Amino acid sequence: MFSSLKYRLMGILIAIGIIPAIIIGIISFYISSDSLKEYVFSQLTGTRDVMHNQIESYFRNADQDVELLANSHEVKSLYRAAKVYKKREEISAQQRINTSTFEYQELWSEMGETIKSFAEAKGYSDAMVITADTGHVIYTTLKNEDFGLSLQQASDNPLYAIWNRVVQTKQKQYQDYKRYVYQNNEPVAFIAAPVLNLKQDVIAVIVLQLSRDILNSIMAQRSGMGETGENYLVGPDHQMRSDSYLNPGKFSVINAFSQSNKAESDAINNALQNNKGTVVSESYLNSEVLTAYTPIQFGQHTWALISEISQKEAFSAINNITTIIIGITLVSAVIVVLIAIYISTSITSPVNKMTEFLNELALGHTAQRPKLNRSDEIGQMAKSLDKLASYLDEVLVRGLKNIAEGDLTQNITPQDSGDVISHALIKTNEGLTGIINDICGYTNHLVDQSNKILTSSDHMSANSDESQQALESISVSLLEVGKVTDNTAERTTEADNLGVAAAKSAIEGKQQVGKAVTAMEDIKTATDNISSILVAIEGIAEQTNLLALNAAIEAARAGEAGRGFAVVADEVRTLASQSTKAANETAELVKIVVEKTQIGSEITQTSAESLSEIVEAVEQVSVIMGDISRASIEQSGAVSEVNENLIKIADMNKLTSDNASQGQEVAQALASFSSGLQEIVAKFTLRK
Repeated sequence: MFSSLKYRLMGILIAIGIIPAIIIGIISFYISSDSLKEYVFSQLTGTRDVMHNQIESYFRNADQDVELLANSHEVKSLYRAAKVYKKREEISAQQRINTSTFEYQELWSEMGETIKSFAEAKGYSDAMVITADTGHVIYTTLKNEDFGLSLQQASDNPLYAIWNRVVQTKQKQYQDYKRYVYQNNEPVAFIAAPVLNLKQDVIAVIVLQLSRDILNSIMAQRSGMGETGENYLVGPDHQMRSDSYLNPGKFSVINAFSQSNKAESDAINNALQNNKGTVVSESYLNSEVLTAYTPIQFGQHTWALISEISQKEAFSAINNITTIIIGITLVSAVIVVLIAIYISTSITSPVNKMTEFLNELALGHTAQRPKLNRSDEIGQMAKSLDKLASYLDEVLVRGLKNIAEGDLTQNITPQDSGDVISHALIKTNEGLTGIINDICGYTNHLVDQSNKILTSSDHMSANSDESQQALESISVSLLEVGKVTDNTAERTTEADNLGVAAAKSAIEGKQQVGKAVTAMEDIKTATDNISSILVAIEGIAEQTNLLALNAAIEAARAGEAGRGFAVVADEVRTLASQSTKAANETAELVKIVVEKTQIGSEITQTSAESLSEIVEAVEQVSVIMGDISRASIEQSGAVSEVNENLIKIADMNKLTSDNASQGQEVAQALASFSSGLQEIVAKFTLRK
């Protein structure tokens, strides 16, 4: 799906529209988060600083108040009256003052009412006056069980601790919260100052008990703190110095000390180490909070003042902002998607049409057109593609059709120097024209050569037939010559036998022998002529053998030089004629020999009586006849050899004839192919 231009373009447009919105939303979220965090921290810091100032102001006022009481006439007067009472009652340092007597009640009412009114007006839980020498609690506004007590008998309580430090140092002292048994074992905190006489000796100690309610009222201010915001104080023992707003059941001051519940967090630790700042961390309730912390000094004691709010509540506005950003982003995304769909469709729809057009064009359908009526770049591209299709249809397709029809005379005019299609068609026409012209020339030459080969094959075939007939005639003649020669040999043998027989009657045919001798001499002459003829026949046979060899060589070259075989064939024919003539002459001579022999036989018969006279001649004739017999035998062998050579020549001539026939068939096929090629070439119309 994402290979489609439409979806890719849509994806790009959506990404361009949505990604910046998302980035802006994320940046806005972080900026808002940081801004809100800074705002929350600024609020917490402001609240923390206000709390810090109020607590410090409360402590400063307590300092001033305790000093004011230490220097007041009422406290000193009370001390002197109590001293008189102790002396009169003879109360030792270890004894408890009986504060229930009428006299002491009167003393408390006359001199202690002012102190009580002051303490109540300032909001202190209690105000006490303790003698410096014996540690008797001679005054307390609450009149608890510690009233009249000698602290020397109760040294394990916070009141004794602060009294002792003041007496020892003669300076103002602070007592951090500790559980005090004489106030229901609840945690209390004191501030005390020495009461000095004129000699600057400590005669008494004025003690003010800090009010938890005042501290809680200060820390309970929660303007702008939401539902989870709170301010609280933690001492160095990690126990609460003010009540927790979120969990008072466990982390109120009273419950924290009674249950030993410690408040632990990074902010508390930092503040107790005299550090001031803000942090996002876990609170003492194990929840994520934004905290502003600072140390606060209560005398020599360091407390932690904490202002914090739940991170979830603090960032609830961020959640609202996030919801708004997400909503805006989603709406923007929908708008962007709709716009992207519209834009991508408006772009890809004509592109798809052009793609379809190009696909049709790729299939060779040059008659198709994009049919887009647009004035933008896509419309211009469509017009260019339309021109391209028209150009291809008019130039390329028409040109190829003309080439397919054999018309190479078409005129093609390039649009410009860069028109590679027109130039390619021009070069194609020129190349095809040159090729067709070359094919025409080669075809005509091939036709001529085929005709020549066909004619030569016809002549060679005819000559081979004539040579075959001549060789057959020569063979027949030689067979006849052989027969004649054989007969001559037989007759010569018979003549030799007759000569032997004639020798018996030589005496009687002596006279006739003379005639026979003459006849025999004629026979000898004729026989000699026969020998000459046979020699000629032998020469002819040798020449025929050479011609047969030449005929075999020429037959092997029959493809291109068949005409040479005609010359050999002519020579063979000539020799055959000579052989025929010689055979005829031989036949005539043999006939003469026969006639002469017959005459000689008749003469011999008629000359039987005188054979004795021609004995010597008969013997000579017998010798001659032996020679003739041998010559006849040799002649017969030569004729046989010539006959065999003629048979070989006939075989070679037949092979030559067969090759000539095959060459004739090839020449005919080549001529047919050349004619077909001429017909194909004739279909092309060439420029003249």
